[in-house]
Amino acid sequence: KLLEERKKKEKIETEKRKAEADAKAQKLAERIRKRRFPMDDLELIAEDKELGVKRSAAISRQPFLPLTMSSLLKFDERPHSRKTTSSTIVNACTATMSPGNRSIMSDVLQVYHFFRGDVGYSRIFPSTVPNFSLKHLLYAVNEVMIMNAKKSQLIPPLISQLFYTALKILTDPHEEDWELASEDEDEKKKWKVLKQDLTKLGLILNEASWGQTLMCYIDLMDRFYSSDATLDPNALPGYPITLVEENDESDSSDIVLDENTSEETENEQNSTDDNQKGFVDGYHGYIGSSDSAINKGYTKLLRYDPWYLTAEELIAMLRVLTDDILAMKANMGREFAQRDEESMDLLRAKKAAESNFRKIRLAYEGPKWPSKAKTKKAPTTDEKNGDNDQGDNEVGDTKKDDSSQKKFKPTATKKQFEEAEKARNKAIEQYEKGLKTLTTRTEAIGYDRNYNTYYFFHHDPDMIHVEMNRSGKDEINQIKSWSCIDHKCLFDDFLSSLDTRGIRESALAEAIGGNGGANMRRHLSDSNKKNSLILARKREEEDFERRLNNALIASADQGRRSGRLANSAKGEVTKIEREMVIAKEKFEEQLAMEDGEPDYYKLTGIETLSEFEAEYTDTCFSLFCEADSKTSGIVHIVASKMLDLEYLCEKLDPWERNDLPRAAWISNVKDIAQSYERGNHIVMGTKLKAFNEEISPAAKRQRKSRESTPSSKDPVMSSSLVQVISALKNPLIELEERIYSIIGLEKAVDEVDDANDNLSVGSSQQNEISDEQKALEKAEKIQFAWKKKINSLKFIPTKRASAIREVLISAILIARKGNLEDVLLDLRSALNLHRPGAAGRARQMALSVLEKYGGFDVVENGDELLEDEDTIMDSDDEKDDDEPLENISYLCGEAMMLVGCLEGDNNADRVDWRDAVNDCKIISRFAALVSGLVSRAMPNLQKLSNDRNTLTKALKYWEAGTKTRKSRSQKNKKEKYNSTTEIWTSTNQTDEFVLGKVEGYPWWPARVCVAKDPKTVAILHSVGRVLISFIGEQHLHVVKRDEEIRPFAEMEDKQENIEDYPTDVIKKLRETTAMARRIIRGKNAPSDEEKNFIEEKKSSI
Repeated sequence: KLLEERKKKEKIETEKRKAEADAKAQKLAERIRKRRFPMDDLELIAEDKELGVKRSAAISRQPFLPLTMSSLLKFDERPHSRKTTSSTIVNACTATMSPGNRSIMSDVLQVYHFFRGDVGYSRIFPSTVPNFSLKHLLYAVNEVMIMNAKKSQLIPPLISQLFYTALKILTDPHEEDWELASEDEDEKKKWKVLKQDLTKLGLILNEASWGQTLMCYIDLMDRFYSSDATLDPNALPGYPITLVEENDESDSSDIVLDENTSEETENEQNSTDDNQKGFVDGYHGYIGSSDSAINKGYTKLLRYDPWYLTAEELIAMLRVLTDDILAMKANMGREFAQRDEESMDLLRAKKAAESNFRKIRLAYEGPKWPSKAKTKKAPTTDEKNGDNDQGDNEVGDTKKDDSSQKKFKPTATKKQFEEAEKARNKAIEQYEKGLKTLTTRTEAIGYDRNYNTYYFFHHDPDMIHVEMNRSGKDEINQIKSWSCIDHKCLFDDFLSSLDTRGIRESALAEAIGGNGGANMRRHLSDSNKKNSLILARKREEEDFERRLNNALIASADQGRRSGRLANSAKGEVTKIEREMVIAKEKFEEQLAMEDGEPDYYKLTGIETLSEFEAEYTDTCFSLFCEADSKTSGIVHIVASKMLDLEYLCEKLDPWERNDLPRAAWISNVKDIAQSYERGNHIVMGTKLKAFNEEISPAAKRQRKSRESTPSSKDPVMSSSLVQVISALKNPLIELEERIYSIIGLEKAVDEVDDANDNLSVGSSQQNEISDEQKALEKAEKIQFAWKKKINSLKFIPTKRASAIREVLISAILIARKGNLEDVLLDLRSALNLHRPGAAGRARQMALSVLEKYGGFDVVENGDELLEDEDTIMDSDDEKDDDEPLENISYLCGEAMMLVGCLEGDNNADRVDWRDAVNDCKIISRFAALVSGLVSRAMPNLQKLSNDRNTLTKALKYWEAGTKTRKSRSQKNKKEKYNSTTEIWTSTNQTDEFVLGKVEGYPWWPARVCVAKDPKTVAILHSVGRVLISFIGEQHLHVVKRDEEIRPFAEMEDKQENIEDYPTDVIKKLRETTAMARRIIRGKNAPSDEEKNFIEEKKSSI
């Protein structure tokens, strides 16, 4: 009984468990049956796991999508997992999204889309950059990542062209740029000053100097976007943003600037730290925090050339420039709006054409009834337990439809159908073309189950880009990486891995697997390209063989053909044989490209840039120093600009130096450039491409002999950039001095200096005061003068930024005149802190400099102080309001010095420029100094050339007038060329001081000049004219000898009434007259020998 009861109990429990299992299975089946697809992808995965539903065998496992930079490798050499991918590629394509830091790939995509992609700046302005692809840019960035740029001392020319173009756009602002809605006059003035500074930066920009221009531009914008609110410690502090620090993994592209770099050097490079800049919490300025890529790159550019920057820093700075252009160019917004409108018009036209085609097809072909022979699909796991009622309804509907079918009568003709189809195809074609030219922002084509975003760029269809979200559920610290699908096999594997039961992957599969997907797949590469080439070659050979046999048969059968037909058949044979040779060479070239080393000349965009240079000359292709070229390279660009400037000088004023022939000077500059270019090597990819690759063995042996025994005539073959810069400094300074003399500035400044040297008291007192006493008095006056200026800052409110800057500049000029080097450096540091919107720190530092050098004694110098205080306070705000914009600037002192050559300006003069040349140690800064000289000198020299042509015409006009007899009416007629005509010729000054009468001016103190050209002198004498130049001015005038010139001694006796002239002219006349008298007095004063002779006579008496 116990056994039976146990069995009975076990049976009941078994039945109970079975019933529970059946109920559970029925419940699961019911849940599975009620599921509706598509559903959320992540919910689908969770439910499949819970319900035990296995994924269909048709859905494969998702393949590993390589990081985008891996696309530069061959398909069979790529890593097959993220773990086996090199850290260089991982770091380039992955980044924690934070202010100032993004991945290299994100910045590369933005830069590409600005120039060639969605924004398409080069499509609007074709002369800006070449038609490069995204792969070109990736290969160029890779050259920087693997440190080939540093080894070659050359940024890839394509990247240099992009920097040069962006800076050229930014430093050439137009009136309509930065449209402001504000009507505030101070705000408008602020932007006008910025445009003025950007224009000045454009003077130093060229293909070789863009690195230094970039540094100055970033500094300028940082100063511009800094205001009192960002610098004042009493301002309301911003809310600090806390971000988790990124992994401190060092990218292999990070470079060591110097093997002996110490911690102190690194601290100096981070001198732009936020605490030192004085920003309030939460604001980091234009260049970002100290750990941002832009800040790091800017700090390096202060001391190094661009090729010392990492790829992240370089591309981040280029991305910032594109952002600024979009903010600057207001017309770009209007361009985008117009593009969107045109794109919508094309889309509406496409939809209308498709709708019309469907209607006419229905009217022509009738409705599409379901086929009776169509077999029913096997039900899936989810469909087995589906809604049977729904199935019954479908069967019933089918029967009803079958019974209601009638014979269709078309209501549209075949011609109408064909026209509608043709119109639809045309609309679709126009819309697809519009996607390439009118798209302003590419939207994602879809998302996968993990919310990874997929993009397809119509401008560069070689790959599908994937923005992978690797941060999981962490929404604060988002980690993004960029992968790609660039091969057909990878595309097919990925498409088969999509689960269409999910909402996102269903839409993604439709986007890339439908009609649009076929278009995407068509552009992708074939991983078996080599096998495809071989198969295509076999088919091509068979076709050639068939054509050749037919042609041979036709040519052999000459008996039945005329001579013309026979010759035609022979010509066909020759043509086919030629085509076979060309096809074979092309096949071998393609096969070699697949098997051999990549051609980095093409891949990095240099070949594209060279084709662009053939049409547009203003490019950076010349930076690439080819093996067989003697006219390329960064040093050659600098040297050629110097030589072009010297050639123009020679045309105006021939070489007169006796210590050095002109040919030797030119040869020296050329040899310096060639010494660097011959010794420099261009490293591309993994192969070293030396310049002596194409040189014959005899030339190599000769070069090796010269390298072992260098001579004085042949420069060192591998001169470093530091040696090259040192060798070019003196020729550059000599060139500036020559231009300074040709344009007449040297003569004008010498006259002012001569007048100032004779500004002191009479000769009797000069003999009594010793040189030491004069020097001491001068030093005391200078010390008193600059201290008095700086002390006046105590009485100037901080808001009067322009007045503070004017005082600082005046004090700097006084310190420079007294050769107070230490004071000069300290005051310049204070001036560098000055900003038009924030002058408090500059004022504070200037006052600390005053205390450093003993302060200013108020008691001893009280009268002068009060007088100075009253003078400043009386000017009040009117002077500040009426101050010209030329006296206001956001530029730093280093940027102002780059354009201080020749006449200079109120911020920097040629002394500062020469100091900058002597202190220069990097080639981009030296190129900026050369560009500044070219920009300043070229307009002056071209004007002198035009004025010289004017003088030639005037001489011919005057000569013709002397040979013909004039009537009374002609004598009263105003001459075509007179004293106001702007003329020029190379002259020598004389010591003859006169009064010259130029139309529109009173009798003016002048100096007689003599032309160096004997022919010009003879013609001027024959027409009764004389060349004069006003005292203290650089221009020349031609006046009549008998009517428009007087001796200077008649200044007081026969001066006309000058009250009718403007006040500024009268004031200038009085200053010039006093200057002329002092110069004459200095020339009549006894020389040092005469003074000694007089002293000896006095002592003997």
